[in-house]
Amino acid sequence: VARTKSQSPMRRMGFVRFKPLSRIIVVPEDTGEEDVLFDALPSDVEAALSNLRRRAHEEASVNSRGTLSPDVIAPLILKHHLYSVITDSSEVEAEVEALSRRNSIRLFRLTATTEIAIARTEDYRDLITKLAAGSPDSNNVFGRYSDTLDMCTGVSVAHGTLVAALTSSASLNRSRTCDDIDSCDHPKPSKRAKFQFKAVFNADDDIAALLQAGFLRVRESREHQTQAYWFAAPHLGPFTGSLVNGRAEIRTILRRARRKEVLLRDLSKKTMRRSHLGIRFHISDLVTRSEATEIATSSGPLIKLRI
Repeated sequence: VARTKSQSPMRRMGFVRFKPLSRIIVVPEDTGEEDVLFDALPSDVEAALSNLRRRAHEEASVNSRGTLSPDVIAPLILKHHLYSVITDSSEVEAEVEALSRRNSIRLFRLTATTEIAIARTEDYRDLITKLAAGSPDSNNVFGRYSDTLDMCTGVSVAHGTLVAALTSSASLNRSRTCDDIDSCDHPKPSKRAKFQFKAVFNADDDIAALLQAGFLRVRESREHQTQAYWFAAPHLGPFTGSLVNGRAEIRTILRRARRKEVLLRDLSKKTMRRSHLGIRFHISDLVTRSEATEIATSSGPLIKLRI
């Protein structure tokens, strides 16, 4: 295949490499307004996440199989995929950390790997709401868990911290319900009623329910003596399995090809048998992980295995 200079390979795949954006919008003079609007535009990382999220959701909708449909799992973006859009790794790391601290995004440690996946907090809360609707008896548990997301923004949480957050959420919700005399028909609870409430609510029961639902995973570490949990999403394990199996499937296709390279248009016609994530997702994944490279040719992008 004759190779020639052409558009950026990632652009040919539909990705746009973002250049640094000015986050200031100056109001035109003819409007008569003198204020300058700051932070009116999303940052490069936020724009990249939105773009990748949309593509992941579209491919998951087309390639969804069984329980791994977009309706039951939050749209997940692998953190290292951001580097396929933004070349400045320092900018990515700093912005992801800032978004996590503001609870705009949630970070998840994938099972059986050290990779980090990202989901918008809004999408994660929507998932909690959907599962709560299917389990009326667990509405209070999921509601308290949703409240704790504002208090615990890390990728994991210690047992004591989580218990305190759940207890705080339970007390706050109860206070909203019964402590306001003007908006509640019930009188203020007596000391006995408060004791009964404390006896009914048990943070450990909430944690057990969240573990069973897949929103938490036990964090096992020799370095940490205290009990802790990874924040998770339901079906995160099957998602990781699909990711790992899809990588292996693409590698096998490329290894069997002549000179370990295949034109993107030919590769895109193949159907993923062991992954629901889609061929484009896995190609971008291998390129970002430097396991494969894209070469612009006169016949279109060429995917070549590096190892």
